[in-house]
Amino acid sequence: EISACLVGSEMCIRDRSKYDMFFRRIVEYILDAVEGNKTSDLLAILIDDEGEEYEMTLPESGYKKSLIKANKYFEKIEEFETCDLIKQLKKQI
Repeated sequence: EISACLVGSEMCIRDRSKYDMFFRRIVEYILDAVEGNKTSDLLAILIDDEGEEYEMTLPESGYKKSLIKANKYFEKIEEFETCDLIKQLKKQI
């Protein structure tokens, strides 16, 4: 579960460690889809300040854009092995 606050259509994740968890989940989700191991369409469950839960999915049409955003995050924290994995995934979708 990822704790988040929803502002209009934008999502802001309160805790920086949640960013890490979220971007890793995106990469894992797309990797599973590419390898044929995806067991669910559910990417994450977001919980707002009132405890309301929102199921988040990621359609195939959003894979490339999501990987681009994840790659920017992993470049920022200098996790280049994950950046290499993302580059390989982008070639396969």
